Amino acid sequence: MAVVSSENEANWTWFLQNLKMVVSPERRLTFLSDRHCGLLLSIPMVFPDCYHSYCFWHMKNNLSATLTKKNKKREWIIELFTKCAYAATHAKFQECFADMILAANNKSVNEFFARAPVEHWANAYFRGSRYGNMCSNIAESFNAMIVKERSLPITSMLDMIRVKLMSKRREKSREWTTVLCPKMEKLLKKRVEEGRTWRVSKSSDYIFEVHTTESHQVDLQVGRCTCNMWSIEGFPCSHTVRCMAIGNYDVYSYCSPYYYSSTYRDSYRPAIYPIPDGDKPRVVPNDPILLPPDRKKAPVRPANKRKESRGAIRKKTIKCSNCMTYGHNRRSCSVFMKS
Repeated sequence: MAVVSSENEANWTWFLQNLKMVVSPERRLTFLSDRHCGLLLSIPMVFPDCYHSYCFWHMKNNLSATLTKKNKKREWIIELFTKCAYAATHAKFQECFADMILAANNKSVNEFFARAPVEHWANAYFRGSRYGNMCSNIAESFNAMIVKERSLPITSMLDMIRVKLMSKRREKSREWTTVLCPKMEKLLKKRVEEGRTWRVSKSSDYIFEVHTTESHQVDLQVGRCTCNMWSIEGFPCSHTVRCMAIGNYDVYSYCSPYYYSSTYRDSYRPAIYPIPDGDKPRVVPNDPILLPPDRKKAPVRPANKRKESRGAIRKKTIKCSNCMTYGHNRRSCSVFMKS
């Protein structure tokens, strides 16, 4: 983490260059962002061999902003875009994308997708692995977690964040007794139940055919299913789980190690050491003191909440003019009806 004056291309480039010095060079990272202009320019320059995924939630709001409120097909277009983003195969994506462009029939929509290549936001074309994450929720959750600390001086803020990162998640993960993280164990059980009634044909020791409303081929040796969800998530799909149950295979050995509880604990095992000031040289009042650089203050109060993405829709809060409470108006007010 770093403290900078603002989010711009220069600061993002500096941050990513420092990040590159501490991550393993053989790892091909996946970045998931809100398409900030600084990141769009910096990531390909600093990490040319890595993958950059666009946050689906921000993309959806940006697309909504290109459509007028009078457009009767607006909700349908957004629904088709959701199907495009989550589509697991090229055929399904092309079908939904063609319907969306036809329904929109809008020059602004065409320009919007010309600036957002499909390999950055569509599951079917993304070359990296997002492990089921389509949105940058973890960043927003982190911002909400440190909302009080952000108003502190820099040194105090960083120390409080260090304590939260070092202790809470580490202690919580020690209570886990499952092989996978609780969220993924719950998903695995759901997929076991989903495919319990499906019929399976065994072609060889590793190749199976699953008969549902559609027929799917599963190759356990290659690690692939024709539904393509296993390749996208790095986690066995319902068809694969059903085949493993029939063949008596260990399902955990086919899951990505990033889903393991032990991997999660290893992430928080190294301590973020504090910086003691007991041996700090004593400051003499007459000694020159290096002050921070002058910075022009903004004319408004600093924001405590995250900035909404362009096109985000906010629900207007209704206030009753009779009882002065929220959630209803004067016409539906129970107090007004009684009087």
